Amino acid sequence: MEPSCSLPLLLEAAGTLRDGQPCMAPVLLASRYLKDSARDMAKGARRLKRLLALLRNVEGPASRLADLLPGEKRVATISWSSTVMAALRLLRPARILVLRSEPGGEGERTALALREAGMEAEVVPDSAAARALAQSTVCLVGADAVGEKEFINKVGTFPLLASAAALGVPSYVLAGEEKILPERLFRRVRKVCAREGSPFEVTPLSLVTAVVTQERVIGGA
Repeated sequence: MEPSCSLPLLLEAAGTLRDGQPCMAPVLLASRYLKDSARDMAKGARRLKRLLALLRNVEGPASRLADLLPGEKRVATISWSSTVMAALRLLRPARILVLRSEPGGEGERTALALREAGMEAEVVPDSAAARALAQSTVCLVGADAVGEKEFINKVGTFPLLASAAALGVPSYVLAGEEKILPERLFRRVRKVCAREGSPFEVTPLSLVTAVVTQERVIGGA
């Protein structure tokens, strides 16, 4: 492997993933690609380069989502997601209601960043999910890992999307292609994230309108 594709690349991959959450699909993918590098350096480097490119392209899902949501928008969301933030910056909704997302309260961070970007954002208690959705035209959430029938995100996502489905509010999961896992790998991540006391939970994809990535829309009409 050429020097430019070895240590600096691996260090960048490690640094990018270090700031992620423990249930993030890219962590598992990076581990696999590093193992590939032990057998075939060139192949491992190519896969790591693509992974890094996907991680940097948080605006990709936002651009695809914009084509699906014409007109004025009022958005409900939860926690913190870089892909959701990119979408909100692009869509500029008339109003954004952010669930506080306990434990951790990451919704406060999201609302602050939105206000600093000149948007109207209000933090609401997690228990007020149905109220927030009743005032919204769409619900947007991120994901740490996406399987064939389920996805993993912060605790509180399941009841939020269940309420959206019950109220007839369209909902979208915004996730990079690096979050889409083959089912065998997804089950490995699920086993860790579904433990009692975990800040993450598993939500059925049957509750959402579609999953939107940089490259495609999965599900929906």
